[in-house]
Amino acid sequence: REYRSSLDVDNSQGRILIVDGSDFTLPKIRAGVLDYAKFWVYRINYLSPGYGHWLVQHGTTGAVKAVDGLIGLVELRGMTQQLKQSFVELYSITCRAEFGSTGRFGCHFDTSTIWDTGNTISSVSSSEPTRIFTSSAALSATGPNGALDFVPGVVTFKTGLNAGLTVEIEEIIGNEIKLLFDVPYDIDPSDTFDARPDCGKRWEEDCKLRFNNVAWFRGEPFIAAGDEASQVTPGGSGTVFAGGAFIAPELPE
Repeated sequence: REYRSSLDVDNSQGRILIVDGSDFTLPKIRAGVLDYAKFWVYRINYLSPGYGHWLVQHGTTGAVKAVDGLIGLVELRGMTQQLKQSFVELYSITCRAEFGSTGRFGCHFDTSTIWDTGNTISSVSSSEPTRIFTSSAALSATGPNGALDFVPGVVTFKTGLNAGLTVEIEEIIGNEIKLLFDVPYDIDPSDTFDARPDCGKRWEEDCKLRFNNVAWFRGEPFIAAGDEASQVTPGGSGTVFAGGAFIAPELPE
């Protein structure tokens, strides 16, 4: 490990013994369940724990990697890692908030009301067993403005080797669900999962028409953009010109 007195990020690594039945298992590591957690490192006198402890380091972990199925390597990032991140809000045509988040800059939509829980899998694709499966029943959810579709949406596996993993939905045809990314392990017909619609972070199509949550929209959908490249997150604040004439942005009614 390496600790620095400057503002550089501390470079250290932890090792975890992988033991079946414990909190640190190979399926959990491969599914990403143990990634990006908070950690604390203490120094103690193990012969006399009653003497107290000294806090050596604390922060957040990176991705956990398995080595030969025996140990897990954990990247330990100090608190200075957070100083490397942007903490100011930038102009954005789309919403900056995480769907369902709370707090000062949160979305504040209650996503617990739109989960479709306790679903079972009836079959799995033989050609893409880590990505495509069929639900025993059609997914359904109702929002403030009526029925919601599940594209965009997310699936959280509740049982099986992929338990705890949440993956975005790419496409739904009938009861067949196609995930955006492959999961680490083959999906099994005995697996169960929960699913909910997600938000595309657009002011009109999502926040207004699907979730009726425009009061908490964390973006500037009507700012004037200088060119097409500046119309993506974090967005631009220039004006639009065509043939030398200024084009005013359309405002909501």
